[in-house]
Amino acid sequence: MLMDGDLGKVASLRCEGGTGKSRTVKRQLCRAEKESAVVVTPKQAAQKTGVSDSLVYEWCALGLLTHYRFGKPGRRGKILIDETELEAFLAKCKQPGRPHEAAPVLKHIKLN
Repeated sequence: MLMDGDLGKVASLRCEGGTGKSRTVKRQLCRAEKESAVVVTPKQAAQKTGVSDSLVYEWCALGLLTHYRFGKPGRRGKILIDETELEAFLAKCKQPGRPHEAAPVLKHIKLN
C-alpha cells in the first residue's frame, strides 16, 4: 500500500503519458486516489491473489491488468495497481464450476 511518506519520495519521478507528454507522478497519484484510495505494488498484488510476482508483471505487460506505470520509456520505473482494478480483473478471470456428474457404471469390475 502506498503511504503518505512515499508521495514525497516518488513526486520527483516523471510519468510517461499516453500522448508522449510527461506528467508528474503526483498528478497521477491524485487521479488514482480519486478513483480509489488504495493502490498496491505488483508484489503486494501477487500476495493478495496468491500468484507469483512475475505473473502479475506479465499481466501488466500484456495489458490484461490496468495499472499505472511511472518512469521513462525503456527504463526501470514503478508500477502501481488500483485495488479495485485488481478485484475487477480477478472477477473477469473467474471460471464457472462444472456440474457434478454421476460416476459412470463400470462394466468390467464386478462388485459383490
